[in-house]
Amino acid sequence: MTDPATLLALAERCEQAARPDYELDLAIWTSLVFLPGFRPSRTDYTASLEAAITLVPVGCEWLRKQEQCMTVYRVPADPKEWARHIDARGATPALALCSAALRARAASHD
Repeated sequence: MTDPATLLALAERCEQAARPDYELDLAIWTSLVFLPGFRPSRTDYTASLEAAITLVPVGCEWLRKQEQCMTVYRVPADPKEWARHIDARGATPALALCSAALRARAASHD
């Protein structure tokens, strides 16, 4: 299983990228391909919002907060609790969502 430090490093690369990056896509795919329940069908995560959505952990939701800011969160079971949002920015919505999803996966190791 990929350690949180690797996922956070990939998230940082997504936030720093100026445009979609095929080598970054491959690094993401390589780090997640062996995770239980993750079945990658595409590797254009940084170029395609549809592909980036597949990185969002099971049980989590995502939404666009601003033009290049995405958030990933798990809806709490108790409606009195606040959801913990993990925000990320990127040059494109796909890059921002990749970063937020990778950060959410890293946080799930806590």
